[in-house]
Amino acid sequence: MTQDMKQRQKRPWPVLAATYLLFGQTAGLLAIGLYNFLTTDLAQLDQSGVMLTAILAALTNSIVFSALALLALVAAIYFLAGRPLAWPIAILIQGLVLLVSLVIYFRSPIFYAYLMMLSGVFMTAYLHHPDICAMYPQERHDR
Repeated sequence: MTQDMKQRQKRPWPVLAATYLLFGQTAGLLAIGLYNFLTTDLAQLDQSGVMLTAILAALTNSIVFSALALLALVAAIYFLAGRPLAWPIAILIQGLVLLVSLVIYFRSPIFYAYLMMLSGVFMTAYLHHPDICAMYPQERHDR
C-alpha cells in the first residue's frame, strides 16, 4: 500500500464531505456564471448607455462567477489531495462568495443572491468542523 493510499484512508468523513460540497459549490457558481452569460442579449448591443451598462454588468458577473468557480475547483482538488493550503483557500472562497452575494443583493436583489449567502454561511461553518480543522492545522502568531 502506498503512502498516498494510507493518507486517503486516514481522512475523516467531514473532510470528504467538504470536498464534495466544494465540488457542488463549483458547479453552482459555474451554473450562475453561465446563466448570467446566456441571459445576456448580445444582439441588442448598441451605443445607448443603459443597454451597454446592463450588458457589461451581466458579462462582468459571469466572469466573476467563473473565476470563483475556478478557485472553488482548485480548493476541492486540494482537499482531495490533502494539501495544506486547501483550508485557507476554501475559507477565502467563502468570504468572496459572501462579498459578491452582498454586492449583488444591494445592487439588484436577484434570486440566487440568497442561495449564495446560504451556501457561503453553511460552508464557512462546516469548514470550522473540528475534524477539518484538525486535518488542516493553522499556525497561530500570538503577540
